[in-house]
Amino acid sequence: MTRVIKAIVFDYNVLVNHDNRKVSAILGTWSSQKLSSDQIHHEVFDSPKLSIFERGEIPHESFYNIVMSAILAMDKKPTLAEFSDLWGNVFSQRNNADNMLERLHVPDAIFLMGNVDKIRSEHLRQIPAIDTFFEGQSRLILSCDNKSRMPEIGLCSTAIKRTRCVPSEILYVGTNLKYTERFERCGTDILLHDPQQPLTSLIKELRAFNVL
Repeated sequence: MTRVIKAIVFDYNVLVNHDNRKVSAILGTWSSQKLSSDQIHHEVFDSPKLSIFERGEIPHESFYNIVMSAILAMDKKPTLAEFSDLWGNVFSQRNNADNMLERLHVPDAIFLMGNVDKIRSEHLRQIPAIDTFFEGQSRLILSCDNKSRMPEIGLCSTAIKRTRCVPSEILYVGTNLKYTERFERCGTDILLHDPQQPLTSLIKELRAFNVL
């Protein structure tokens, strides 16, 4: 018997692009030791402190200080506002995202989730497709608001509860194998999308679930 999908949970990476390498390159220009972009990327994006920040367990002022220390910032370091603008302004909407979302057969039961910190969450909400189709706090399940990150069970469970559907009625669409496996273990249908492929390829796959 074919499952009937009543809710779809998207990982935000399905719908938007973001470029952390660009952030690392600019942070490098603020380093007193002129650390390379790769060194900056390792010190900042591979740091366990980032995971803590994405869980919402430290304020953005503290994270700013952590990053400035990690990059060995110059005495005349950027202000908190300058850092926040650089850190948050990394998103761009993927081609055909709005077209795909407006064609879904479950327009009142689509949700967006992911590992996003407080600074970036504000910028993510300003992306046109996110603002239009995921309006309201209940449609967004972000790590910074729930003190849990994927692939931890906590954020996955929150997403499932938020849909008000049983797991077998939910389709999770993600870009990370570990995250999709987490949802699959929780009993949902899953669809793993390669973000290097256009959304037109995902649209074809969604048709197999009768949601387009």
